[in-house]
Amino acid sequence: MIIPTYGISGFLDVILFNVIEFWTDKNPLAENNKIEEIYSNKDVVITKKILGNRMDLRIKNNNKEETIVLLREKPQKYFVERNSKLEEINIDSMELGSFTIFSANTSNGVKHQIIPTEILEANSARILSTKF
Repeated sequence: MIIPTYGISGFLDVILFNVIEFWTDKNPLAENNKIEEIYSNKDVVITKKILGNRMDLRIKNNNKEETIVLLREKPQKYFVERNSKLEEINIDSMELGSFTIFSANTSNGVKHQIIPTEILEANSARILSTKF
């Protein structure tokens, strides 16, 4: 009765945090900088990291590592970060047997990444349905 703990926490939850989440579409209490491993085997590791309006997909394939950046406000566009600036890239894919080859056209030339198709099929819904 002396310390209004329930009243203060109720106010913060209902009025402050819910209003912030409603207008910004971000939970102010959520763990924001979490790295989640989406897929892993002996050759390929795919992780995602969400930070605000940005999602980084890191693909490590046999000691080669690339990070593709997706932004909430620019859907269907892909970026890489160079010198603290985002550079838009064009990604094309081609299925070849049990592998999918991705080609990314950047200002530094064309880069290729080969990923087993089974990984993409099993994890595409999980990767692409992420709300951030």
